[in-house]
Formats: sequence, C-alpha cells, structure tokens
Amino acid sequence: MNNKTVKELKKAAKDQGLCGYAKLTKAELIARLSRHNDEDSGDDVWEKCKGGCKG
Repeated sequence: MNNKTVKELKKAAKDQGLCGYAKLTKAELIARLSRHNDEDSGDDVWEKCKGGCKG
C-alpha cells in the first residue's frame, strides 16, 4: 500500500463505503485500511457511511 498515492488511498476508503478519511495522512490511511482489511480484527476503525458522508 505504500506505493499508492493519498488520492488512491482515499478512493479505496470511499469505495469500501467508509467515512472519516478526508483529513487523514497517508500513514494513517494505510494503517486504517490495513486494519479494516484484516479479517481477524474486531476493531471497527471506520464509521460506515450513512448516505451523506463525504470522507
């Protein structure tokens, strides 16, 4: 994931229907996307969008 741009990481977060990514740094985006994609993690690191979230 380190080779992706911030724009690409934010798009990945948006595509997964996640909120709260707009002001995150690249490192924070990578960490949260990694944790979100980890099936063993019970940690809900993102708020799911409810229609109106823009990041």
